Amino acid sequence: MSHIQNKLALCLALLSLFVFALASCTGENHANTDGGNAGAKNAPKRIVSLAPSVTETLFLLGLDKEIVGVSSYCNYPPAALERPRLGGLYDPNLESIIALKPDLVILFPSLSETIGASLRAMGIKTLANENQTLEDIEQSFITIGNAVGHVKKGRELAEQFRTEIERARKKYAGRETSAKVMVVVGRNPGTMQSIYVAGKKTFYNEILEIIGASNIFGDVDMNYPQPSIEEIITRNPDIIIEAASGRAGEKDLTRNIKNEWARLGNISAVANDRIYVFVDQYVSIPGPRITLLLHDFEEAVYGDEHDATDEETSGTSALRDH
Repeated sequence: MSHIQNKLALCLALLSLFVFALASCTGENHANTDGGNAGAKNAPKRIVSLAPSVTETLFLLGLDKEIVGVSSYCNYPPAALERPRLGGLYDPNLESIIALKPDLVILFPSLSETIGASLRAMGIKTLANENQTLEDIEQSFITIGNAVGHVKKGRELAEQFRTEIERARKKYAGRETSAKVMVVVGRNPGTMQSIYVAGKKTFYNEILEIIGASNIFGDVDMNYPQPSIEEIITRNPDIIIEAASGRAGEKDLTRNIKNEWARLGNISAVANDRIYVFVDQYVSIPGPRITLLLHDFEEAVYGDEHDATDEETSGTSALRDH
């Protein structure tokens, strides 16, 4: 499999797991399976993270040597690449996890009753981390911080995140743009097949609502619907934002993607050259760096009206440097 195909597989795997995670929720509070609140004395010394968003959060909390293993898709920060890789998002290697002798494993809710149950049966604590919405993401900093004994830092991260979201809410309160936005989170590269877009129940839709923009599939009561070409043409997006981290490194990527969308004919986004390609991995990972995506969306929708440098908070700037 090529390097680009591997990256696409990552993007689609993350997307599919987020969909499955939400579908698996039955009203039970998965935020804390049995990780509990750990004081500094009882804080876990050996932590395994099975989600990229969790790994980013753990490092931001100030943990390092305590992180003894991560999923094969945890690539940020660079220090995560130095940790033992424990398999995919769907099928982490249970034997490899157990061999690391963790005292806490943090995972997706969708794994709580499979891998999680097996670990708990062996006396290993687990924490199932929900991150489907912006509120989930904010709460996850507190939940994970409590579980690893970094309570104060967890609350600080949550406050920084909330401050950035509220900055945008206040700026765009009462302001609406007539532009209709379509957020493409996956498709077969080089084709107009298997196109997945952000629907109503996603943090992408929340971000668009916060900045006063209209998601053309925001009326679809699903996470990531798969519309037909005909429906996309009929809805006629003014702006197309494509999350293409799976194709990062592809030569002339933006030009290639614009040419691919041109096959749909004279839709507004093509005619007015308003197709934006985002290749950073944080675009598909609902974790601490979602505030960077908020700025990316602002810039795509409002262009010169938005000054990303002047308006970034210290917390967001720190994420760029982290």
